Amino acid sequence: MNPDYSSRDLYEAIARKEFPTWTVNVQLIPEKEAYSYKYDILDSTKIVLEEDYPLHPVGTIVLNENPKNFFATTEESAFTPGNLVPGIELSDDKSL
Repeated sequence: MNPDYSSRDLYEAIARKEFPTWTVNVQLIPEKEAYSYKYDILDSTKIVLEEDYPLHPVGTIVLNENPKNFFATTEESAFTPGNLVPGIELSDDKSL
């Protein structure tokens, strides 16, 4: 069994131009309502019901290119709080 099967399968699918796609949805909860929800919304053992706050589609992610230099593109990426998209704030969620 190859432990890298999923990565290789993804890489080969992109090379064949069979681009994988995912629909991205967000669940928006007004901040004031988040504090008074029936349980702590940051409790990772619970989910906020879609009946209470429906999902809103925001777009699609399409992987359409394999990295030319895997290390420089992925392993060397800087994932720091200083690299936030304008308008996006840090979460109080401890698991993030």
